[in-house]
Amino acid sequence: MAKESELSFFVDHRFDDKHIKTKGLLVISVAALVVTATGLGIALYLGTIGYEIRRTHMHNTRLSRILVQTPTVYQVTVGLQE
Repeated sequence: MAKESELSFFVDHRFDDKHIKTKGLLVISVAALVVTATGLGIALYLGTIGYEIRRTHMHNTRLSRILVQTPTVYQVTVGLQE
C-alpha cells in the first residue's frame, strides 16, 4: 500500500482547472488564427486569379475589335496611349 506522502505528490502536482482552461483557450486561439490566415490567403489568391482572368479577357476583346477594323499604325499608337 502506498504511503500518504507518495499519494500527496500526485495530488499536489496535478493541473488545476484554471491551467486547463488557459491551455484550452490558447489552443482554440491558435487554431482560429490558423483558420483565419488560411482563409485570407485563399481569398487573396482567388482575387488575384480573378483579376488576371478579367485583364486577359479584356485585352483579348480589345485586340479582336481592333484587328477587325484593320487600323493604321497611327491609330494603334494613339489607342495604346489612351
